[in-house]
Amino acid sequence: MSRRAVSVAAGAAVVVAALLLVGGGCSFYIGDLLEEARANIASEGEGEGDGGEGDTGEGEGEGEIDDDDPACEAEERLLVVRDDRAGGGLDALQVYDLQPGSFRRRFAEGNDLNVDLVNDDDNAETNGYGASSVALGSDDRLYVVGDRFLYQLRKSTLVQQDIDGGPMLTLAAFSSFTSMQLLGEHVLIAGTADLLDRAEDAPVGSAPLVLSQHDTYGRSVAFNVDSTGFVVVVGAFGYVLYTDTGAGGAPAVGPDIDVESDTARIHSFGGVQAAQKGVAFDATTRSLLIGDLGRVIVAPESDGFDASLGDGSGDLVIADAEQVSVLGIAARGGSAWVLLGRSTNNLLKIDLNTSPPTILDQTTVDTNGLVGSITVGCRRVVVAGSAGIKSVARDDLSPTGNLGVADVSEVRLVRRIQLGLAGDDGT
Repeated sequence: MSRRAVSVAAGAAVVVAALLLVGGGCSFYIGDLLEEARANIASEGEGEGDGGEGDTGEGEGEGEIDDDDPACEAEERLLVVRDDRAGGGLDALQVYDLQPGSFRRRFAEGNDLNVDLVNDDDNAETNGYGASSVALGSDDRLYVVGDRFLYQLRKSTLVQQDIDGGPMLTLAAFSSFTSMQLLGEHVLIAGTADLLDRAEDAPVGSAPLVLSQHDTYGRSVAFNVDSTGFVVVVGAFGYVLYTDTGAGGAPAVGPDIDVESDTARIHSFGGVQAAQKGVAFDATTRSLLIGDLGRVIVAPESDGFDASLGDGSGDLVIADAEQVSVLGIAARGGSAWVLLGRSTNNLLKIDLNTSPPTILDQTTVDTNGLVGSITVGCRRVVVAGSAGIKSVARDDLSPTGNLGVADVSEVRLVRRIQLGLAGDDGT
C-alpha cells in the first residue's frame, strides 16, 4: 500500500475536506482529490510568510516588516526553548530582543520569574523532563512540548496554565515529541512514534487525534499561501503536508512523500535522526525546501509541494557532501540558509531564484554541540546548539552576536506583536 495514505487511529474523528477514507485501521488514498488540492494550491496568488523549521512564516501574514527598515529588528523577539531534563523543566522558555551585536533577555511586566514547567507525573518527577518546541496559539495561549507532555502558558505573562484539567497533558505512553506547529485552530505535534492533532478548544478529557503512526517525525514548518495555512512535518522516511480546512475542522492531508517514491533523492535517516532533516518554506519563490544527504530538495508550489513529481534537477546538490545531512534550513526573501551536520558546522547562503539554487556564501557556525535549530529574521540568522546560540547577518554571514545558553533545543524568531508580552512596547 502506498505510504501516501495517512494512518488514522480507529475510532478517531473523520478528517474533514476528506482526502482520506478511513476504516478499521486501513487507509485509502483518493488520488483525484489530491490532484484537485494540487490544482487549488497552484491557482492561488501571492504567498505570505517565509520561515525555517519552527517558524510560522513571517507572523502568519500579519503586518509585514520591511526588511530594509533599520529598525525592523526592534519588532522581533527570539524564543529559546531549553531541554534541561536534569533540572526538570527549569527555565524552559526564554525571550530575548535583538540588540546591535547582542541579545537582551526580556520578562513580562510584573513577572520576572523563569518559566519552570510544573509536571506532576511520577515518572517525570523521578527521571527528569524538559522542553523541545514552542508554538504561539490563538488568543493568549502559548504551547510548549517536551518528552510526552504538552504544556500551556499565557503569552502575555509566560505563566503556566492548566490544560485538560491539570498542569500538563500527557500525549502518549512512550513517544517523545520534538516539534510543534499551529494550523488554524489545531496544534500539530510531531514525535518519535506519533503525529498528533489537538484542537485548541478540545473538551477536557478528549484525547488528541492521531494523524499518523507510520514514521518517526522530527522537524516541521508552518506557512501560509494566500488564505490557506499549511504545515509540513519531516520524518525518517520522507515528509507529510497538512492543510488548514477552516471553520475549526481537522487538518486535511496532502502529499505524503516517502523514500520509496524517490530513492535517489529521499533517504531514510532512521530513528531519532529524523530530527536531522531541515525543512523550510520561501514565500518569494513559493518553494518548500527539504533537507537530505548532501541535498536540499526543492518542491515548488506548482507541483503541489510534492517532491516526488520532480526529477531532482531543481535541487541543490552540495559538492563533496554526499553523506552530510542538512540539519536545518531557514528561508526568506528568495534566499535560504542551510546548516550542514556531521561535524562540519558549515552554514551556506543560497539563492532560490535560480534553478538549481546557487551557493552565494559560506561560513562556519560552531555551537559546541550542534543541535541544528535555525531561524531567520529581517536582519539576522540565528543557529542553536546544545551549548550555545550563534547569529550571523543575513546578507554577508558576518557575526551579529552570541548567547551562552546551554541545553537549547529550539529557537524561533517571532514578531513582538505576535507574542504580546506584557509591558513590551518595543523599547
